[in-house]
Amino acid sequence: MVYGSQRLVAIRDAPNVRLNFDGVRLGGTIAGVRVDAFVTRPVLQRDGVFDDTQDTTRALWGLYTTTPLGFVPGGKLDVYYFGFENTQARFAAGTGEERRQTIGTRFFGARAGWDWDWEALGQFGTFAAQDIQAWGVSTDTGYTFNAGDWKVRVGLKADTGSGDRNLNDGTLGTLNAMFPKLAYFNQAALLGPSNVVDLQPALSLMPTDKLKITVGYDFLWRATTADAIYTGTGAPITGTAGQPGRFTAGQLSVDLVWQLDRHIQAELGYVHLEAAKVLKAAGGHDVDFAYASATYRF
Repeated sequence: MVYGSQRLVAIRDAPNVRLNFDGVRLGGTIAGVRVDAFVTRPVLQRDGVFDDTQDTTRALWGLYTTTPLGFVPGGKLDVYYFGFENTQARFAAGTGEERRQTIGTRFFGARAGWDWDWEALGQFGTFAAQDIQAWGVSTDTGYTFNAGDWKVRVGLKADTGSGDRNLNDGTLGTLNAMFPKLAYFNQAALLGPSNVVDLQPALSLMPTDKLKITVGYDFLWRATTADAIYTGTGAPITGTAGQPGRFTAGQLSVDLVWQLDRHIQAELGYVHLEAAKVLKAAGGHDVDFAYASATYRF
């Protein structure tokens, strides 16, 4: 399943295998409004053939709608609800059973060279003996123009995912993105959207319609130092909660996408993460990551 910009529910292509769900899903379009309703469990991947099983510790259900906005040319609006259950949840505040509800909206589109993808959500529910009060805001805005025969896009991503300001007050404030794309900030997928403030300017160059080169730099801070730094899979990094220093890391990324023909797409990329003091104090270090991939579509 893929919804919106894959910030909450994604297929997780690269660097991992695809994420699948077992369950029931109904969808259709009514008066131009796309509606999906579903009740599912994620699938556990196993080494053999036809032997994958359901993950009985987690469940996902919800309703997702998409509608065009006639009063905003080129704009569309998503409105959604997700229910999530995890009997083995883990945060800096502890471990326990999590039952979380997410309500959100996404405004996106393109017009006159501009493109935008803005999303806001709130979360509530229970975790162990605590109440959940979390939220998140994500934006991706860009402008594309011609420079001779080339197309150039100047873009800026900005994200905020709430963190837990007090690990002992009976309220969990950490955002849980549930099943986000692992390449949330870049293809290295090292850090995730929980307890984070993120600012990422980027420049994309398109010398032809089939070739795109993007260079970006990502600045990452913690929303609160009381909470931990979280990995791309949502796990808290041991030794970071309660430590001083909001700045987490800087990440340089370079990506090349080449559409060879109607079937084959090749990708190359490089990411350098420069760990801040709080990560190094917890045993972390700088990382260099490179990837190459090819996709064949029938």
